[in-house]
Amino acid sequence: MNTMNEKLAALGRPDSSFLAGAKAEAKALTVGRTEFLKATGWRSEPAYKKAMAASGQFMYHYHLCCESNEDFRRQMDRFDELLEEKNLHLDRFGVSIDPSMALPRDIRAENRQGGSLYFESQADWDMLGMSRRMQPHLGDNMLGSPASVETVSCALKAGVTTIGNLSQFFGWDYPQFPDTAARAKATASAMACVLPVPLQYTTATLFIVSFLSYAVLDATVRRASGQPD
Repeated sequence: MNTMNEKLAALGRPDSSFLAGAKAEAKALTVGRTEFLKATGWRSEPAYKKAMAASGQFMYHYHLCCESNEDFRRQMDRFDELLEEKNLHLDRFGVSIDPSMALPRDIRAENRQGGSLYFESQADWDMLGMSRRMQPHLGDNMLGSPASVETVSCALKAGVTTIGNLSQFFGWDYPQFPDTAARAKATASAMACVLPVPLQYTTATLFIVSFLSYAVLDATVRRASGQPD
């Protein structure tokens, strides 16, 4: 049992009244449009994926590791050029972000590890959508982390509509931020940010995982505190 699961076992059922505020704030959130969507004319990433599936088209994903934001911009420009020159396509790409991005802003800089993407402003997030040939994806150190609300909101504003990884709430520890209750609240609030977003602007998988995982989280805490499911 890792640290998070040990602490979950000691929690009572959380007060979920804060979710109303999170949902209200989410209604004002505008999901961005990436250069890929603009260039291809697709309304959303799910619409594109459904069309590819219906046509029997294989879809391709790759993961890009960059040492800095500047390195990302250079590589993305070059990738777009190569894909066009070679008449090849990639549908989606993932990136590694600095683990400190999972932490609240006030302790993020001091815990920055370096060697991966680090975002200081919305403009930094927006660069993820610069490719005309591929749609961005974000996984590690996003949903389920102490900074879930900020990172998920910024990603959606940048047009990133495939976001993970909620399982990290249960499987990953952040020693720099041991407040389990605050992390649980941040995770649930981030899910509340996602759920009001119209379905055509986010992936069905994200919705299903969000609903099921919140139910699992609630059930886990109920059992730990001796309350009926």
